[in-house]
Amino acid sequence: MNRKKMLGFKKYYSVEEALKEFKTRIQESKEYEIVNVTDSLNRFSFENVLSNFDLPAEDRSVVDGYAVRSIDVSGASPSNPIEISIVGKISAGEKSSIVIEKDQAIEIYTGGKLPNGSDCVVMAEDCSRNGDKLLVLKQCFKYQNVSRKGEDFSKGDIVIKKGTLIRPFHIGALVSCGVDKLKVFKKARVSVISTGSELKNIGDEKDGIIDSTRPMIISALKENYAEPIDLGIVKDDLNEIKEKLRIAIQISDLVVITGGTSLGNYDLVPDAVESIAKPGIVVHGIAMRPARTTGIAFDGKIPIIMISGFPVAAYISFNLFFREFLKIFYGTVLNPVPEIKGKLTKRFPNPPGIRSFVRVRIIKKDNDYLIEPLRLTGSGILSTLTRANGIMVINENSEGYDENSIVNVEITQPIEEVNNDAKNIS
Repeated sequence: MNRKKMLGFKKYYSVEEALKEFKTRIQESKEYEIVNVTDSLNRFSFENVLSNFDLPAEDRSVVDGYAVRSIDVSGASPSNPIEISIVGKISAGEKSSIVIEKDQAIEIYTGGKLPNGSDCVVMAEDCSRNGDKLLVLKQCFKYQNVSRKGEDFSKGDIVIKKGTLIRPFHIGALVSCGVDKLKVFKKARVSVISTGSELKNIGDEKDGIIDSTRPMIISALKENYAEPIDLGIVKDDLNEIKEKLRIAIQISDLVVITGGTSLGNYDLVPDAVESIAKPGIVVHGIAMRPARTTGIAFDGKIPIIMISGFPVAAYISFNLFFREFLKIFYGTVLNPVPEIKGKLTKRFPNPPGIRSFVRVRIIKKDNDYLIEPLRLTGSGILSTLTRANGIMVINENSEGYDENSIVNVEITQPIEEVNNDAKNIS
């Protein structure tokens, strides 16, 4: 093991080393289910999905106006109006058997099929009408105001690629292309276990500390495209932890276990993991603050993330590794975390060789963004997460930032705004 109880870790892995060990062992899921397209929001496509037909199915008008032959209205202008005859009407979605001939027009509405013989649509506002006579006041070029057959999607085109996180506009496109069902990855099943004899669930009458970390992680899983399995609290007993881990490994794609990962005599999780998981622990002790006691293990292809029981440290380390798990498990590219640049309100040093995740307040004042660091320590101080609306990441090779430095910050909550009369931002 990389640790000695009550003494410390032999070494701390860099964040990049830990991520590499984690990512190289994760495997893409092979499990899928078939769902209705209308029920596929926030699921990941299991395969490329192709259009069943051309979209649009034929040339269609994109405006209300008159279908004509472009050659018949060439050179038309207010000073040189061209008169042609109206020979019919086509409504949205309608087809017509009429064939446009020389100096003829058909009244057409948005979505109407372009009649044979015509090749453009003059907008209604560029014409003057008297009964069945039309004065065209502006020339119209070939295919102007026309949506061409298949210009959106041709039959067999890829509508969404494998691994796509399905958003509302994807559903609109899929339905338009005649796709009513599709294969999506089955949701990742993630078991969550809390350890600690001192813990209790909210509402329990016994003395103890309410377990807030497990509900937080379960909520994060629900928010991030996974199916959480709540395996509850386990007291600090090696055999009970081992038994709960065995169950979790059998029913999960990923196991998250909180608490008991540090160096104390009651920190039994690493011992339990090593006794039942093969190859077991691959990383334990990471050069990051908070969450330096984070560990990574595997039982076969099932990853086990060991994180602190303190909620802030758990939040930081869980997000760091779970995003990488999602990308590989679903074969996807996730949207980048939103970032903003701002001016640091005070100097913030960083320990050498440590990657720090600093909770900050982002304040918009006039046209500037100000970054106010909260605190780096205090892994159990939940208010630093609720008060913060951003996280500033300071890399290992940085000694920190001076006051007024321009820094990048990940946005976690809406940005505060203060008016120009504000005296301070604290």
